[in-house]
Amino acid sequence: MNQVLYNTLKTRWQKRTQDKWVYFNEKTVRDGEKKGDRYYHRPRMMASICKRAGITPIGKGVIKLWRGKDKGKMVEIDHYYGFHSFRHFMASYLADVEKVSSKTAQRILRHKNLSTTEGYIHFIDPNLMALMATIEEKFTNTHPKGTPTNEKGATV
Repeated sequence: MNQVLYNTLKTRWQKRTQDKWVYFNEKTVRDGEKKGDRYYHRPRMMASICKRAGITPIGKGVIKLWRGKDKGKMVEIDHYYGFHSFRHFMASYLADVEKVSSKTAQRILRHKNLSTTEGYIHFIDPNLMALMATIEEKFTNTHPKGTPTNEKGATV
């Protein structure tokens, strides 16, 4: 755990309003009264962060609700990046950018098996990156200074 993460978690712990959890949702209402809940909204947190950052969903899926008045109902949801995506990103970043060995990445990610770490690493072909940059240039409307336009279809 790096110092920034440690400080963030410590601050959250010091500001908590109950004695049990770091991540706690005080706003959870059950049976008409505030009850608080530790994990109920956590799966939706990344979707909320992605929406606020303007990241579009990566697909759609169907899930079965496991709580509440609609328990058991199948609903379609947008899929966004999840917490697990950070692990894939970090493994790939360590390998591609920092040129860290798989064994070192394994220790950082705290995997028991090296094969698990290697499964997380997604090497990015530099030629593919260059091609994607070229395509992006051709299909992005920009001002002379390179700032994106607000025209319909322009990438922002």
